[in-house]
Amino acid sequence: MKKYLSKYFREFGRDDVKSIELFDKIKLAMKSEGFEDIYDTTTNFEYKLHESDLGFIENKTAAWSRLLSQECFEEGLAHMKEDAKSGSCYASEYFLYIWGTKQ
Repeated sequence: MKKYLSKYFREFGRDDVKSIELFDKIKLAMKSEGFEDIYDTTTNFEYKLHESDLGFIENKTAAWSRLLSQECFEEGLAHMKEDAKSGSCYASEYFLYIWGTKQ
């Protein structure tokens, strides 16, 4: 989602380093609890957003939307609405899975 949201909301994704640090901490915690063969996989799927799909963003349902300044949020939402009207608004869902085995 970052790929698309950062296009509209300039403040989105600026804490990527913190996310990477969190994933590393999770893997270390798993290792200290006896997990082996720790690895991660990801899934990502993209889709087109229509004007009717923007309600969850407009209502600040997504947690990330509450972390943005009001100015950034309003500017980004306006830009998203313009793109949605023209059929050029896309989003994606990205998930990271951390796997390991334990005997």
